[in-house]
Amino acid sequence: MRKLLKLKNFDLKSFTKYIASNIGKHKNGTDVKNVKAMKEITKSNQKDQNIQGTSVVSVVMPAYNAEKTISDSILSVANQTIGIKRIELIIINDGSTDRTQSIAEQYAKIFSFIKVINKSNGGVSQARNHGLKCATGDYVLFLDCDDTISMNTLKNVVDFFDMHRDKIDVVTYPLYYVRNGKAVCNHWRYKKVLTKTRIYDTNKESVCQTTINICIKRDTIHYFDENLVVQEDQDFNYKSLLRLGKIGYVKDAAYYYNKDSGGISSTKNNPYYMFDDFCSYYERLLNETPRDRNLQSLIIYNVAWRIKTDELLPYYLTGNEYIDAVKRLINIINKVDDDIILNHPSLDKFHVFYLLKLLNKKVTTVVDNKSVSLYLNNKLILQEKSIEIVVNKIKIIDNQLRFIGVLKSNIFHWVDQPILLAACNSEEVSVGLSAQCSESHYKSKMKVGNFYAFYFDLNISDISELKFFVEINNIKYPVRYFFNIFSSIRPQIKRNSFISNGYLFAFENDSFLISKQMQDSKYNCGKVPIEHLHLRSHADNVVTSGNIWLYYDAKNVYIDNGLLQFIHDASVDDGVERYFIWKNEMQDIPDIVPENLRVRFISFGSFLHKVLLLNAAKIITAFIEYDNIYPFSTKEIPYYTDKFQFEVIYLQHGVLHASMLRKYTAEKMLFDKIVVSSYFEIDNFTTKYNVRENDIIKSGMPRLSLIDKNIKPSNRILFAPSWRAHLIDFVDGVWRGNPNKFLSSNYFEKINAMFSSERLNKVLEENDLYIDFKLHPIFSVYKDYFNLDNYSRISIAENNVKNEEYCLFITDFSSFVFDFAYLVRPIIYFVPDMVEFRAGFASYRELDLPFEKGFGNLTETHEECIDEIIKIIENKMVSEKKFKERMEQFFLNIKEPTEDIYQYLTK
Repeated sequence: MRKLLKLKNFDLKSFTKYIASNIGKHKNGTDVKNVKAMKEITKSNQKDQNIQGTSVVSVVMPAYNAEKTISDSILSVANQTIGIKRIELIIINDGSTDRTQSIAEQYAKIFSFIKVINKSNGGVSQARNHGLKCATGDYVLFLDCDDTISMNTLKNVVDFFDMHRDKIDVVTYPLYYVRNGKAVCNHWRYKKVLTKTRIYDTNKESVCQTTINICIKRDTIHYFDENLVVQEDQDFNYKSLLRLGKIGYVKDAAYYYNKDSGGISSTKNNPYYMFDDFCSYYERLLNETPRDRNLQSLIIYNVAWRIKTDELLPYYLTGNEYIDAVKRLINIINKVDDDIILNHPSLDKFHVFYLLKLLNKKVTTVVDNKSVSLYLNNKLILQEKSIEIVVNKIKIIDNQLRFIGVLKSNIFHWVDQPILLAACNSEEVSVGLSAQCSESHYKSKMKVGNFYAFYFDLNISDISELKFFVEINNIKYPVRYFFNIFSSIRPQIKRNSFISNGYLFAFENDSFLISKQMQDSKYNCGKVPIEHLHLRSHADNVVTSGNIWLYYDAKNVYIDNGLLQFIHDASVDDGVERYFIWKNEMQDIPDIVPENLRVRFISFGSFLHKVLLLNAAKIITAFIEYDNIYPFSTKEIPYYTDKFQFEVIYLQHGVLHASMLRKYTAEKMLFDKIVVSSYFEIDNFTTKYNVRENDIIKSGMPRLSLIDKNIKPSNRILFAPSWRAHLIDFVDGVWRGNPNKFLSSNYFEKINAMFSSERLNKVLEENDLYIDFKLHPIFSVYKDYFNLDNYSRISIAENNVKNEEYCLFITDFSSFVFDFAYLVRPIIYFVPDMVEFRAGFASYRELDLPFEKGFGNLTETHEECIDEIIKIIENKMVSEKKFKERMEQFFLNIKEPTEDIYQYLTK
């Protein structure tokens, strides 16, 4: 503590850490020596300040179960440069059940400017209102108990307020998001609108002040609406600005919003919970002040971020209810002036045109020889003289060029499907386009564009020039290019060419030039920063005995398709160097790996891994995500893409049955070939995900060979539902249980109701059956909440189960279902929260293989599920004929998947 006292510049972080770790260790809850030190530090920190002015600011801090963070918040106020004589800190303890009250009261004993008010829990709005009623300062500033403010915030905000008191009722200042100790101010509000310390007119400039980083005049305050379920802060700000319509902004201040203090799975903004409240709120305000442009701007602000997160439309509704709800939303947005929609700083330009289409605005299209133009109310809103092509991948393997990209334009909402033409040595050919394009989800989880994917393969041995054009309404237009990080051409780092497989591929004047000329000073293969030269040169000089193949599974996945394929292939002496990229260094290598192959396990991210990757001919992986394969950051990748001329074979982890168009299309994913196990996948990948059939390996996944169809099932039933992201929190990189959410969910209540059903337990007893309940590993934190002590025939399953041993499988949409279909065992679908599923609380809201085309009947209540169990028992544990036939006809003729894949790859 003496060291802290001697610091010339007070270190709040170190001081806070010290106090937080020592407070409450003594009988009276404080260390007397520390109390003295705290006062001295605060006094020392402020004694040299030239404190001017007399205005006092009240800081209102609601607190609920904040024992881990409230010290930081209090100390950030205690050490303000304005001086504690001009501060009143009001802490409203809102019925905390941890040590929050004790800690707050200890600080109140140390500092006389702190007041602690204890009340029963009533929510943050009620707590803030309590604070507002008790405040005595000239101004009131809000601070949550897990956030902090910079040392100069109160002084600079109050000084600005004093200078402009008659012109404004509200002052705001920058909001910084703090995660993992790093603070960033990246909100569009502070980049596009609030850029200078001054007064802003909210009716002319889209400030959209929705967060609580504000200070208000006490003599004009109103109170938070305690009946609002959402948008409490926004509502308070909106009403505070109504009188004068202006807001002050102080750039030299900071509100630090602690993003580490909570989870990422908050769902209160999902339409399932708040669609009606959202609509009712804006309908009421529009009725009161229909022409208020600040209100209109707020509406578009909320629509904008909901488009990005796909929380705009009420998917949980069906039929006419859904149609009527969407009409209601459209009616609200249609009351916003067109110029606000077209120019709103929070609305991406592609989202603007999605919104115009959703609102059915009367957009006029004019196509001529010079451009395609869009007009709204006779005003030009878009003119395209060339069409953008996003180049996702350029790869040369042998004499084959693979060119994958996307046609991207807002005009595609209003014109017929364009035609893409490729001029190969001036001879034009038409390139097939697919409207099933993942890039249509541009910067959004919802489909916002009508973009077109293309997949162009050609033999380049006789081609010297390649050029593209786009034809719309029989008129040909030039193109412009944007090159993504895996495209090998990267003008952003001044790389306009690359060399691969003996070819020089160059980009010049919107044309691609191809030659066997290995060196040409005319072309630039890109200047590589010095920090990447060592690895590249080392990779260039590596001596190998032949091709290098790398095999991958995923972290925390112990045995999967990648490892099984590696064990098979590496046992063959064919001149190929094979290595398994091992991500589970804390675990022992699986016993199934022969001793002689263990030396070929390479640590992911190691220097050797990077060298091997830059020399690899093939990547064979069960998981295709970027960070599963590449040990480089996205900033580093462009300096190596010219080296990435390997072929990626995607073994898959399971059968893709969930609708994942935003993620898995060929133009989006990093694979060149994909392994499938079923006829369904062949059709699904070719018709929906833009995969060409000749890029599909029809062998079956290697792990299917581990399923022994000859094992007779026991008298056990496996019940394995999937997990739900909204019922658990992801904090500090770890999944943490949230019992309040979990125990009140349909998921828990209906599953628990089935387990406690006397009818079910009687059925199990009479038929000598048992149920093994297998929770998803992420949900293992909840296993103790299922009290099965009184049910001798129901138990929690071990982590690893052998599917062959079970006579019946019950699930919702777990991919385990395909293992049981492979075994031709009876299956029951039990989805206890179907409405929530449609709302999007899982990673997806619909299935490519819908329940009605699945392998068993769908149930949504525990009674329905028990009915199905009884039916299957009465059918002697055999599926209905239609489901049995589906299972028998679903899979390819799978024999030796690993050998078949090997033969395919070595042809």
